[in-house]
Amino acid sequence: MHDEGDAPVAGRQLRAALSREFAGLIDMTDFPSATPDRLRESAFLARALAAKAPRRRSPPFRVAAAAVIDGADDYPV
Repeated sequence: MHDEGDAPVAGRQLRAALSREFAGLIDMTDFPSATPDRLRESAFLARALAAKAPRRRSPPFRVAAAAVIDGADDYPV
């Protein structure tokens, strides 16, 4: 993870909330374990944010996370 001090408060709060809500639920298997942490985190956060949209309509986090589709090379949807 990168230094939290370089992000605005709202960004840190959003990162923390998405991590708390979607940790272990977002499929990251297309990122090898050797992928730098910063890239993995960026992809995870983009996917978690994408999962947040259908979540607002009430499905459980697990269902919202499963609805996310994204490829490692297509930039976040």
